[in-house]
Amino acid sequence: MTVLRVYLSTQNYDLFGHVIIDALASTDFGEVSRRTSVVATLDGGVAVNDGGASEADRTIVLTWQTKSKTYEDNIKRIVRLYGRLHLSTDEGFFVVVPTTYRQSEAESSLTLRVIEKVS
Repeated sequence: MTVLRVYLSTQNYDLFGHVIIDALASTDFGEVSRRTSVVATLDGGVAVNDGGASEADRTIVLTWQTKSKTYEDNIKRIVRLYGRLHLSTDEGFFVVVPTTYRQSEAESSLTLRVIEKVS
């Protein structure tokens, strides 16, 4: 089983405001895309509007094996109390907004919308 260690923390000091997640291979770090639109023109060609690429178009879904009640309760607490978090992965350091947390017997998941890539 392949795991990737990621770090999730609050932006402000909180004694319990950090967690290390051993993300499973099923974790989705979102796709990199460009903001484009293509419109057909009357002369048979196309007009392309390219708005560039933005990290803010990404949605990250972290999945991990469900751990102890204390561990999972801490993640719930962080999601309830903080609207913006820091996420550190192999790919970079991000400011994210937590949107959905799900827990089952075997696997938990956390959906995060990327606001910006800090580094």
